[in-house]
Amino acid sequence: MSLLDRFSNFTLVCVIAITIALRFVALESSPPGFYLDEAANATNVLCIADAGTDQAGAPFPILARSLGGGFTSAPYLYLGAAWTKIFGDSIWSLRALAALFSSLTILGLYRLAFVIAGKEAALFSALAGAISPWSFQFSRIAWDPPIMPCFLIWGCYLLIKGGRYLNYVLAGAFMAVALYAYPPARVAIPILLPSALFLSIQRSGLSKAAVKLVIFALTLTVISTPLISLTLSGDIQGRYQTLSIFSPHSGKGPNVFVEYLQNFSKHFTPDYLLGSGDNNLRHSTRSFGILSWVEGLAILLGVIFPLIGSYRDRKAPIIFALVGIIAGITPAALTWEGIPHSLRSIGAQPFFALLTGIVLAQAYQRWKVISYYTAVVSIAFSLWFIPYYLRSYPKISAAWFNDDLVKRVREYKTSEQWESLSSLTGNYDQMVLRYFMMAYGGYGCAESRAIVTKVVQPD
Repeated sequence: MSLLDRFSNFTLVCVIAITIALRFVALESSPPGFYLDEAANATNVLCIADAGTDQAGAPFPILARSLGGGFTSAPYLYLGAAWTKIFGDSIWSLRALAALFSSLTILGLYRLAFVIAGKEAALFSALAGAISPWSFQFSRIAWDPPIMPCFLIWGCYLLIKGGRYLNYVLAGAFMAVALYAYPPARVAIPILLPSALFLSIQRSGLSKAAVKLVIFALTLTVISTPLISLTLSGDIQGRYQTLSIFSPHSGKGPNVFVEYLQNFSKHFTPDYLLGSGDNNLRHSTRSFGILSWVEGLAILLGVIFPLIGSYRDRKAPIIFALVGIIAGITPAALTWEGIPHSLRSIGAQPFFALLTGIVLAQAYQRWKVISYYTAVVSIAFSLWFIPYYLRSYPKISAAWFNDDLVKRVREYKTSEQWESLSSLTGNYDQMVLRYFMMAYGGYGCAESRAIVTKVVQPD
């Protein structure tokens, strides 16, 4: 390895490490405030930690009702409850849990890329995942979605790596957790799974892996059975039925396939990918696309490479990454609201990074100087994006994260002030207010419920 390669690789590792560390910095100020969905989910988490029930009093639920017909998932409930027992219930702590899962996704991405495409692809993929505005944004918001790509990527890695029986059991368990964690996974994983199975069989051989793949399938099915039952019964489908393009609310009538294609294509516009990103300021800074300049470099090379016939033995990994992108975007394209939607398509984010890593690694095989240019581009982008995110983004996004409510409740000192929160129920759901009562007012789950509902609990 040349001196230039060593310098470039060292630089890339430093950029990855620094951007991962920065995920845990200034979590209470950027984003500012604490969005309603964050607070409502946090109420469910704190109630599990305090009383073993959700906010409504249901003991140890699989899914706990939250705002807008949504649910707080079991992975977030129980992992969050354990996390807050150790690190507390502050806004920083709850958002740091999302940062942790984002960091673990990057590590899983490195391992997955290493297995399917080699060490250069692994390093470039981890870099793309670490500096991605898409990944960075959702690593700093306290809700379920960041859990999904983490368990999905680790599930794919263990399935494709193969080997011990335990890897297949864990692969099935992790993919099941991803299904619980965020509803779009219930569309994405069935689309992605055949491609992952193909790579697993290609790597291990069907004769050696057949029994293990059955164990994987059984593990995935058994753990997912309660979720499948709830889905088939319609008990957890209310939000989907409202937002789906098949719903009367979409106003599209019978042209759902055309609507799907239109929605899907909107996730690939230059402005969305590399310009100003998602229109929702909770999902994007609106000053950067959802992809970084490193991913932009890979897009440019990805256009050039087919013209010179230079993909050779990387076809299967590239197809897998492309299927992952399609699978991740499809759930968002099947809805009619807020398109393009970077949150509902979060499952595609690590596969964009994976594809970037594979393309850059292929370019590196032909032109060693690519590692140097990638290092320069990654530094330049990070030096522009990170300061903007930490200094300018909070000013324009405060209203989107209910910063006014957070500032108000932080001033409360007396029990009378906390009890006056019940007067805000006309503007904020009780679940939202109860997080602040428990985290900042010192109330328990049942006590906070009694106050906001004006119910006197018996001794």
